[in-house]
Amino acid sequence: MKKSKHIVWITVLLAVVSALAGCRSIRVKNPLSNSGGAVNVPTVNTTANTAFKPVVFVTSGSHSYYSDDMFDFRNVDSKTEKMVKKQFEKADKTLYEDIYITGFNTGLNSPNSVADLRLFGCLLLDGAIYEEFRVVADDDGSGIYWRDVDNTVPIPQVDKTGLADPADFFDQVYKMATSHEKDILEPGSKKPITGTYVLMANPAGELFYRFEICEYSYVDVNAKTGTIMHEYYWNGCYVD
Repeated sequence: MKKSKHIVWITVLLAVVSALAGCRSIRVKNPLSNSGGAVNVPTVNTTANTAFKPVVFVTSGSHSYYSDDMFDFRNVDSKTEKMVKKQFEKADKTLYEDIYITGFNTGLNSPNSVADLRLFGCLLLDGAIYEEFRVVADDDGSGIYWRDVDNTVPIPQVDKTGLADPADFFDQVYKMATSHEKDILEPGSKKPITGTYVLMANPAGELFYRFEICEYSYVDVNAKTGTIMHEYYWNGCYVD
């Protein structure tokens, strides 16, 4: 039986290598190795049509939203994640407007303590993230609640009439990303160009799609005209 499993794994690996020959590759754990050995497995080079996916919102309560991958890359255990999500729901009861939760901090010495938990977010305007208006939530002893960081920040009116399909800008953004590949990826990296996009608003009420590329780069595209409003490229490496 064990030999049969090995044959299956070998067949799968050879099929993948054959099908994706010439593509970039990444190191992954060898399923046939008891000592943790690794093998090179090719990754599929992306195209403009396959590189980008939308940010998927998860609802918590009546007014709170967060990305479905918020907990994927955070070093928290299942107990802490459960506690944080519960506080999302509790804090939501103090809201009258929609917010987008951007992150959270837990206590270093007591990560499961509500007393040390702080949530971070920003306003949602008709489904568009307005990051200039920031909110925080923590527990002052009477329960966790959201409050404005600066309530003097103006809240613009947004008009979603005439929004273009974000897919209309895939080619444009992908070309920009590939032309700045050395600025986006770490030296020697074999990762393909990938990213997410989400609708956002600026203080003037202009709507734009933010394409977050790989981990640290982004391109902002006017959601109606396709004009590039801002671009930023960084591979995460600091240079002395």
